[in-house]
Amino acid sequence: MPKSNERKQKTNGRNQKEKPITFKRGSFTGKIYTTSREMGGQTYTVFRYSYYQPDGKRVVKDSGSMERAQQILEDAAQAFGRARGAPMVSIPGGEPLIHKEMPQIVEGIIARKKFVYLCTNALLLRKRINDYKPSPYLTFSVHLDGLKDRHDASVCQEGVFDIAVEAIKMAIDKGFRVNVNCTLFQGETPEEVAEFLDYAMELGIEGVTIAPGFSYEHAPRQDVFIKGVDVKNLFRG
Repeated sequence: MPKSNERKQKTNGRNQKEKPITFKRGSFTGKIYTTSREMGGQTYTVFRYSYYQPDGKRVVKDSGSMERAQQILEDAAQAFGRARGAPMVSIPGGEPLIHKEMPQIVEGIIARKKFVYLCTNALLLRKRINDYKPSPYLTFSVHLDGLKDRHDASVCQEGVFDIAVEAIKMAIDKGFRVNVNCTLFQGETPEEVAEFLDYAMELGIEGVTIAPGFSYEHAPRQDVFIKGVDVKNLFRG
């Protein structure tokens, strides 16, 4: 059979799409097209829906019913609203600075006027900092779990505290916003935490986010994690 006839035969089972139904929720807009398709000698109605994701990617898919297409668009609108409405994006580790496209990712988030907390252990910060531009929307959130002995023991590597502190000073000197993220473990005292917080603020950072270290099943040690009652006592102290 000639190719031209073959193409005609394949398209004969489709009718021209009708005028779409517009589905709008706030800044989200989707469309549903009613089409028909012939398969096995029978004609089926197909509801094709389309919408744009927050990243600008267009989604086009088929559904077997109008109700299902409407529900999919409803769910997509809610997800769209959550994504567009979030004022801040936190990018945790592993170590985000390893990601080759992280500068472009951060730049794209900032372009949408969203705040970015870019978490890092600071070991690569001196090497990668020129890949980023100071912005009121960008904050380097540097990992420090206490003063020198406590932090180096926490990460099981000597010298990391000093590297992180020098990286913090360098980033601030270059005009970047910097804060510290700190995880507290078993054995901390209110006095030690207070001393660390005073030291951290003297570095010129904007603030400290603190969280207790909770246990997880596959941790090599379970005795380092703070128990529930100890968490309360520590923070009340």
